Formats: sequence, C-alpha cells, structure tokens
Amino acid sequence: MRLSLLLPREPFPVIFEQTLSRFLWSWTGKAYEIHWRPKRPWSPSPCRSGEFWLVNIYLNTIFMPGADQAIFAPVKQEFSRSPVWWRRWPQRLYVDMATSPRTAKWLAHAGVSLTPALPRAELMLIVAGNHKIRLLDYGEKTVYAIRKSGFPAKFLEREIEVRRQAEELGLPVPRIKTVAGDGAWLSEEYVSGAPINRLQNPAQARAAFAEAHQALKVLHRHTWREVNTNLYVDHLATEAHTHIEANALIPPGSKGLFFQTLDSLVARIKALLPAGGDRLPTVLAHGDFQPANILVDADRLWLIDWEYSGRRQEAYDILTFMLKSRMTRGLSGRLQRLIARGIPDAWLWPDFSGYGNGWQDSRRRSFHGSLFLLEELVLRLEENNIPFFVQLDKGLNILRQEISYCL
Repeated sequence: MRLSLLLPREPFPVIFEQTLSRFLWSWTGKAYEIHWRPKRPWSPSPCRSGEFWLVNIYLNTIFMPGADQAIFAPVKQEFSRSPVWWRRWPQRLYVDMATSPRTAKWLAHAGVSLTPALPRAELMLIVAGNHKIRLLDYGEKTVYAIRKSGFPAKFLEREIEVRRQAEELGLPVPRIKTVAGDGAWLSEEYVSGAPINRLQNPAQARAAFAEAHQALKVLHRHTWREVNTNLYVDHLATEAHTHIEANALIPPGSKGLFFQTLDSLVARIKALLPAGGDRLPTVLAHGDFQPANILVDADRLWLIDWEYSGRRQEAYDILTFMLKSRMTRGLSGRLQRLIARGIPDAWLWPDFSGYGNGWQDSRRRSFHGSLFLLEELVLRLEENNIPFFVQLDKGLNILRQEISYCL
C-alpha cells in the first residue's frame, strides 16, 4: 500500500519515527533522532551531523536528495509503465522527474531528518508497506524488512515461517539472511525486477506466471492437509466475529451489517457443502498471489510479499489471482462469472482431491467461491483491527457490499 493511502489510515509519521529509530538502534547499536517533516522540503538544510531525506507519497519512497540513481531501479520497474496505455508517457515522465537529483525536491511531499547521518545513505531507499517498512541497501545488496511499531507480530512471523519452508523446497523467493532476536525485523538478499503486469511483452508475462504457478504447486503439495470443513468454517466465523466486535472504527450500525453478512455467508457455505464433504483440503498459501508480487528480471523470477501467508483452502492462491481479489470493487461479478463458466484445466492441479472433476460442477465452484469470500473477509478484518488506526481501508466496506451482492 502506497504512502498516499497509508497517511489517511494511520499516524504513519509517528509510526515511521518509532520504527526506524528502534531498528537503527538494533542494527547499528547507535541512538538515532528521527523527525518527519510534513511540509514540502523546498530547501532541505540538515544539521552538521545529520541528513535530510525526501518523501514521495505516490512513489512510496524515502531517499536522499543526491541519491545514486541505481537505487531507483525497483521504483522505476514498478511505476514507470502503467497498465493503462494513455497514462504511460506522463507516468514515466513523472517517475523520472521525481527521482532526478535536479527535480526530486520539487515533487517531494514531505521530508525526514535523521541524526546522526547514516553511512552511505545515498545508496539506500526506504519503502513503506501495510505491516512493515523496508530499507533497501543497494550497496550491501541487502533488504531489511522491519515490522511497523505497534503492529501485531503475527504477519511477519507467518512470512518468516512460510518463506523458510519455501526456501527449503527451492522456490524462487529472496533468501532470508538473518532474523532479529526479538523477531522485529529480518534481512534478505536484494532482488529487483518488474512486476509481470508491467512487462511490455505479454508472452513473457504469461511465461512468468506459469513459472510462479508451478512453484506454488510445489509448496502446496508439500503442505497439503485435510481438515474438518465445518470446524474450519466455524473457526473463520469466530475470528471474523471477534474482529468486528473489537474494531472501534466500525460504527454500531455498520457492525450489524457486517454480522448479518457474515451469518448469511456462513449459512450459504454450509448449505453448499457437498454430500460427504466433511473433509477440506488445505495448504500453506502465499496469501497475496497477484501480478505485483511476481517479479521478473533478466533471467530470474521472484515471489515476494508473503505477509498474508497462512493455511487456507487449496484453491485460495489461484482464486486470488483469477478473481483479482485485491481489486475489491467488482469482485462479486468476477466470482459469479467464474462460477458460471468454470476454471480452465490449465489453471488446476488435479492431483489434489479438491480439484479436478469436482471443479466442473457449478455447485462445487459456488462452495469454494463462497469459502474464499469468508477467508478474504477474515483477512481484511484482521488487517484493519489495529487499535491506533484513524480510518478503515475503503476496501473493507466495499468487500462487505460485494459479498452481499453475491449472496
């Protein structure tokens, strides 16, 4: 999630100051004084022993005014080519100007003062995210993923657990180098590549998806496990209910709508449960299998951002990709079309009992699609249940509406 979306949702400047100072103390053994400067930094003037960084909320980056241009490769690969053709030229121009030593300060939205100065800071780039802040050290070819101050540890813990399994299985994931003793941050190898939805060559994008898909199949095969379907659904329903009840940002009237949608969805799932289908195949899922998390460079592919990983129905990852579920609006229509038309055989791995011929039945597709909506609802409620949030993600209410449309 970009800074332009994080800033209305949470007190990010305070979170950033606390997160980075805690990390730098752990990493370097030195105390750092960090201050977020909300005004446009027309004339950054660092103190003698410190430095001033620029903040661009649209490129989601924090960097030194005279940064080495090599550090911007990940930014340019992600933002320079819009999927919408008419936006490509102006977007490329904006990215070039926003990262240029001559014009970056004029397009920056805020600044950060840091004292004392970090050695070789011109080779570093800071990127914000939902649950963590990443410091990309181009000079050391290392990335530091740091849990945001005050955020639950479970997201980073899940990522570490699943990525270690993925590494052991030979999946194309960045190698974890170290994990902090308190689990607050990890370091990993530096990788850079273009998301497959930003590639100019459609054939290259399709080939990259196929490779990533095959890699996930390996993880799913090795972590496959059957669970009791009713118990799994009841567990998800309880989690969702707890998150709704605890979230102070959901008004009482809206909570009633959420509870009503939840109860109706659970009833739909149980009504669609296949005869004798009391066993549900589950796997350790990536959790956010979408084009932006499949990176391609000259000769490598990487699966990144595993913070939403966890045990879910075995179709979860492929449904996330096919339904474009991170684009919440319109999800109900996409799901209804999938239920009506089915899933092409090429997308499935029929050696699992939940796939194969069962997916040729629309009732079975309705069951798995409805269960997917429940899993999505739990995930979105969980990530919005942070006590110091000042605003819910707009996507949460949209998701509830989309589920209602499906029902």
